[in-house]
Amino acid sequence: MPAAVKRYFAILVLPSVLLLWLSTPAGARLGQEELEKIHAIAAVVQQRYYQQVTAAEVLRAAARGLRQELESQGVAPGFSVDQVSSVGAFDRCFLECSAAHPRLARTGRLTEVAIQGMLQGLRDPYSAYLSPKAFEEYVGAMGGTEAGGVGLLIDQREDTREVVVLDVIENSPAMHRGVRTGDVMLTVDGARASDLGYQEVRKRLRGDAGSLVRLELRRGGRSLPVELTRSTVHLRSVLAELLTDGERKVGYLRVRLFGAETAGELRDAMRGLEAAGARAYILDLRNNGGGYLQTAVEVCSAFLPSETLVVSVRERNRPERVHYSNASAGTAHPLVVLINEHSASASEVTAAALREQGRAMLVGTRSFGKGSVQKLIRLKDDSALKLTTAHYFTPRGADLDKVGLQPDLVFQMPLGAIGTTSDVQLTRALELLGNPLAAADRAIRGSTLK
Repeated sequence: MPAAVKRYFAILVLPSVLLLWLSTPAGARLGQEELEKIHAIAAVVQQRYYQQVTAAEVLRAAARGLRQELESQGVAPGFSVDQVSSVGAFDRCFLECSAAHPRLARTGRLTEVAIQGMLQGLRDPYSAYLSPKAFEEYVGAMGGTEAGGVGLLIDQREDTREVVVLDVIENSPAMHRGVRTGDVMLTVDGARASDLGYQEVRKRLRGDAGSLVRLELRRGGRSLPVELTRSTVHLRSVLAELLTDGERKVGYLRVRLFGAETAGELRDAMRGLEAAGARAYILDLRNNGGGYLQTAVEVCSAFLPSETLVVSVRERNRPERVHYSNASAGTAHPLVVLINEHSASASEVTAAALREQGRAMLVGTRSFGKGSVQKLIRLKDDSALKLTTAHYFTPRGADLDKVGLQPDLVFQMPLGAIGTTSDVQLTRALELLGNPLAAADRAIRGSTLK
């Protein structure tokens, strides 16, 4: 298992909109409408989660979420999770809690912890409930806009629990204050980042535009205090540059995420690079945690012949869905793809398809290994359910979950070297495009091949 464990964009998402529960007439007793929402979500989990779960398992997990919340507030729950073995038993439990704790019921907190408990019971790190605000932030980020952010993409290492900076967005508060890729985040407003965990650090980095967040970073053994003023951050998901390697002009395409605008940005970038004389490409998917499945198919289409198999998706009790590249053929220019341990999900779909269809060699380090697919289900109150509904398989039928992709040429290097003169992975990719045999020979003699 690679070092990375969680990431904001580490999802392969199939967007969907579903208005799940009916309105409740005014005057309905406290907790009734919230109960209907829980029922609706429980039904979706039972029907669509990629592994079979029973109603009793789902409702007990929801009751466990309720009990843990009450205990955290110093309140005796008044019920046992083991008593919840039916819909009726859970309903009584929830309505009694709502009547006994009206403040928690009115704020929606009881509903939220019940849903969170339900999803935690799946023991699936990728299934989650998004509040209306969290859902709005997610959609904005996938569209390239982060309101009240600082411009950092982060991850948490599984082995050390360190929160590390994966990318610093251009023209962001973090870039203006000198934060760099590879910096380790020690504290956020005085709280230890490793103790807070990935999700809580992300939450604390956000806030109202104009507000401050204070970080302590570690870089090369030194501690660096940094104060950032939050603002609206605009993220370009594709960065392009023309690299000259001797007589060969190489189009460098760095894809940060597979978002709503990524395919269009990639096409525009490639048109510009072609006009400038690019006759080979490097597709950099390092530190790219994924995104939308359809975007991955469209990115692959830019490099594959028409109607070429990209990925297949298998759901429980549903026919397999197969995705092919677009009807119009992509470029046939030579291609190298860069990946690392933070490349996940849609990045792995893309890299695997391009290699298995004979279009690219992979350079870097083994990818993360995420083979599941999440469906994003919007609820009528503008909250959302992100639920694992399927697994994807490469054109040759491989399941990459917890395995990842091993590059053809493996070169280890520090995370902070990406994009610098010490970026040996990029250097080797350029060599491979210029002289494949010589580059492969140097790789065998000088790299860590596993």
